[in-house]
Amino acid sequence: MGIDGPGAIVACWEQLHEAVLELATRCATPRQRLLAVAERQLLIVADLGSQLDDRDLRAWIARLVRRLQGTHNAPTRSAVFSTINAMSDEEVDAVLLDIISIYDEVTRVEIIERLRTIAA
Repeated sequence: MGIDGPGAIVACWEQLHEAVLELATRCATPRQRLLAVAERQLLIVADLGSQLDDRDLRAWIARLVRRLQGTHNAPTRSAVFSTINAMSDEEVDAVLLDIISIYDEVTRVEIIERLRTIAA
């Protein structure tokens, strides 16, 4: 994708933002919502993950990718779809909560940085 440093984290945040909005507003089952955000945003987040400077965020993305690709070698669309479809309802809920938690954490960090800039 060719995005590095600050650009990668902004692009990653944008994809997570879209995913959370989709998860919160879509009238569908949790599995259908996860499938939708996996297709539209999470595969992009997976691509961006290795380019981030933030070690904790990079580790979270790597963990999410491993959960979504299951036993497959790469997080391709078909691998992610078959993995999500094989998940139990509890596993789907856990992934959804994890996505929302990391989005909340990243957003909080961004807000703190903005407040520091304003205060300076």
